[in-house]
Amino acid sequence: MNTTIDKPFTDYSFPEYLAKQNYAISFENIREQAMTLRKSDKFIFSGNGWVINPYHGFAVVSMVTNNRNNKRLVQLLNSINTFINDKLNRKPTCYLLPEHSFHQTIANTLSDTRYFENIVDKGLLTPFPDKVEEVFKSIQLEYRTEAMKMRMVGLNIFGSCLALLGVFENEQDYDDILSFRKQFYDNPFLEKNDIKWTRPFIGHITLAYLGREINIEERLLLEATVNEVNIAFDFANTIFHINQTELRSYTDLSCFNTTAIYPVFSFVR
Repeated sequence: MNTTIDKPFTDYSFPEYLAKQNYAISFENIREQAMTLRKSDKFIFSGNGWVINPYHGFAVVSMVTNNRNNKRLVQLLNSINTFINDKLNRKPTCYLLPEHSFHQTIANTLSDTRYFENIVDKGLLTPFPDKVEEVFKSIQLEYRTEAMKMRMVGLNIFGSCLALLGVFENEQDYDDILSFRKQFYDNPFLEKNDIKWTRPFIGHITLAYLGREINIEERLLLEATVNEVNIAFDFANTIFHINQTELRSYTDLSCFNTTAIYPVFSFVR
């Protein structure tokens, strides 16, 4: 039975979210996504090497390496990337993201054309971090003393990338993220500058992008590789501990930059 959930106009309810994540790593969905995976326009294998195209923007993200309790998760992510490389990159196929880029996006802001139109061209590049800090200070969440815990469940294919998916076993963790997002996107300054909700929250860590066109045999190999990852790797106790989120900037999607003036929001009080 196909249990695909249509894209909502708001974030998913907790039961819908769990159902969507579990369906995403099913054999049925992996087959469908392997057949429709698109070549990335951000990371392209030219024949002579990898070309990383510029892509500018800001995002509110939680970095995997910012919490020392994520050491086991980092090891798993690197092991999966090594496995993908061994299986799929005899002829370069997937651009594998570096460890320092591993993150969960909590809220998107602006990128590419919209970034230049609404931030750069309006002269907001310098004051933007301070404005986001003011937004962070206005967000009120339930008091909590422990980091959120997102348990990783398996590798998925979507769009032009491969990503490890996660679920929250504690519904309050998920509700806190949704509350943060709603308060963030409802802020008048952000609304005024075209920063808005565009898609539901999906727990995931992007690992790789498809860098060239692939034929049917390569798509079948990709499908088999993803399914093998989901069978062979132990996800049972691999947790992404999320204690904070922060503003980061990027000039391409392999590196998310911070400075001393970029604000940080702590979920743990």
